[in-house]
Amino acid sequence: MLSRTQSCRGEPCSPVSNTYNFSGRTRFAPTVIVFVLIILLTFNAVPAFAEPAELELHSHAAILMDPRTWNVLFEQNAREQLPPASLTKIMTAILAIELGDLDEFVVVSENAMDYGLSPLAARLGLLDGEEMRLRDLVSAIMLTSGNDAANVIAEHIGGDIHTFVTMMNLRAIQLGAFDTFFMNPTGLHHDEHLSTAYDMAMISRFAMTIPEFRQIVAVAHLYLDGTDLHPEPRYIINTNSMISRMRTPEYYFAPTIGVKTGFTSQAGLCLAAAAGRNRPFELISVTLGAPHGGTAQYAFVDTTALFNFGYANFLEYRVAPRGQTLEEVRLRHGRNSRHLILEAGTPLTILFPRDSEVSNIVPNPILPNYVIAPIEQGDVIGEIEFIYDGVVIGRTDLVASVDAPMRAFGFVFLALDWIWSLLLVRIIVYAVMVVAGLFVLLFLIGLVNAIRRSKRRSRRR
Repeated sequence: MLSRTQSCRGEPCSPVSNTYNFSGRTRFAPTVIVFVLIILLTFNAVPAFAEPAELELHSHAAILMDPRTWNVLFEQNAREQLPPASLTKIMTAILAIELGDLDEFVVVSENAMDYGLSPLAARLGLLDGEEMRLRDLVSAIMLTSGNDAANVIAEHIGGDIHTFVTMMNLRAIQLGAFDTFFMNPTGLHHDEHLSTAYDMAMISRFAMTIPEFRQIVAVAHLYLDGTDLHPEPRYIINTNSMISRMRTPEYYFAPTIGVKTGFTSQAGLCLAAAAGRNRPFELISVTLGAPHGGTAQYAFVDTTALFNFGYANFLEYRVAPRGQTLEEVRLRHGRNSRHLILEAGTPLTILFPRDSEVSNIVPNPILPNYVIAPIEQGDVIGEIEFIYDGVVIGRTDLVASVDAPMRAFGFVFLALDWIWSLLLVRIIVYAVMVVAGLFVLLFLIGLVNAIRRSKRRSRRR
């Protein structure tokens, strides 16, 4: 059986824009609340194809996701709110890339070096007044988890850290992470700083659509350029041992292309990861709350198990190939046809269990009763969703496969359609028809009576 979890109207039909405005950004406007409610109402269920019993994991919560469709391939406590530790910095990096210029220089403030940081918190070792490129700061938070660098980014993008955290929470909502609440840009422990494996997977899969982000998180080690106050380049090593062999090489996993590690004593070991190098498709996984058992780092162990499970048990299946006729819709006032052939606007490929029957996938087109010419090739007419076990597992637009020009004098018929759409016109026409009907009825009654009278006169004679 498939379990039901929430999802946006999964790609290729994303429900929210990637652009937003943070004017008056220290508090949520009523329009934002309305926006959130609308998005909540438009969310649909997505399947989890595997049950937790099929994988034995050390992590408390875990998820494996198809980043193209957002379908959940495996989940374990994926909706439980837990501290995400430094996975938080994925959102910090998203806002830095979206709202900043990666090549601009950022000035480090004394406040940013110490804001909310405990003596044991990981730091890049920034200096008060030092100027560093935003790109290097993002690399520092994603590869070596520099908390001071995260605070510097927050001040630079948001004006102050509190405002930046508000921006983080708004962006999380826009990305469909409704069970997430950030209290800082670092992920250092706060009792109310919580997320879920599902939400962090949603945030991670979006982050991996950003080319600059993908490039940064795939690096094993890096020299950061020297600065005015620190001329020597800083050498940083990726804490993700599935990418870098330089810390614990036994956890290296060649297909890994990101994303971020996390750890606090309260959160345990956390890992958001993406894989796909030299594999037929990409996967996103998140594990939260893995124990740190001596030298064993179970977040890497569990993530490797998740990726191996995904590649061993799922195949790509193209439910909506490019150029294939999927549906047709009635066409009014077309020159050459009364029907319009529809195809997928974007080819749709899903991941499907190897041992399941693809014949059980049911297409469900969502279309108007008819369309009116002229129609241009590529015009979006509706959409088609694909349902498995009662759950939508993918959807894509239905578009016109060819041009459909209007027939000769079609504008006349359009004008007549418009006139007929007016209520007053319909009332007048119906009234005339009723009057005409009554007239005909009275005429026939009179005619019948006249014939009868004529017959009676004939008999009297």
